[in-house]
Amino acid sequence: MTNLEVKNEEQHIAISGWFWLALGTVLMFMVITDAFKDSENQQFFNTGFVVLFVGIAVFYKIKAFFNSKKYTDGYQDEFIKQMNHNACRHAFYCTVSVIVAVWVIGDVIAIPFTHETMSLVYLATACLSYGTSIIWQNRD
Repeated sequence: MTNLEVKNEEQHIAISGWFWLALGTVLMFMVITDAFKDSENQQFFNTGFVVLFVGIAVFYKIKAFFNSKKYTDGYQDEFIKQMNHNACRHAFYCTVSVIVAVWVIGDVIAIPFTHETMSLVYLATACLSYGTSIIWQNRD
């Protein structure tokens, strides 16, 4: 691989980390609005968050297209493959920790969450931990 291709892949994985961090934030906002059902504008907020996510996804795909000219996450550089592997492992451990914590202290939680709200919490946890891990490993 040339030095330029490695730089493009590093840029691509950094943008990928910010994408997953933004997705996790949007999902957590959806959980917060779902937890307080007495909000009059809950449908408006959830629709706004979905539009925000679609905007983030479109921006990410445009930026990734111009940076690396690939739509695949199969990285060629060994260091970037290791970063991706570590980030997946961190996301798995963090999500399992949250699931175990909810199982252990589930009776103490004051707000009654539905199953779909808890699935959003788990998905947001995985996205936030993956994005944070990628950004942390990619710092210069």
